[in-house]
Amino acid sequence: MNSSSPQLPSSIASVLITAITPREAERLIDLLGQLQAALWEVHGEAILAAGDDPTQDDGTAEHPSPSPDDDSPF
Repeated sequence: MNSSSPQLPSSIASVLITAITPREAERLIDLLGQLQAALWEVHGEAILAAGDDPTQDDGTAEHPSPSPDDDSPF
């Protein structure tokens, strides 16, 4: 059994919260900062290790360009 955690693709999340007071916004930003710190504490070393791993595909590798004859919409 593989003891390492599965590699999930990176993603970007967006949160839209409307009609809050400035004080509520400050508290929310503080909470998000605490969440970021907790996640970094738990997963930071794995993130740095994955960034140093040359075998890790980060999705930026060059892919062959499609054939000029290919009229596929994909």
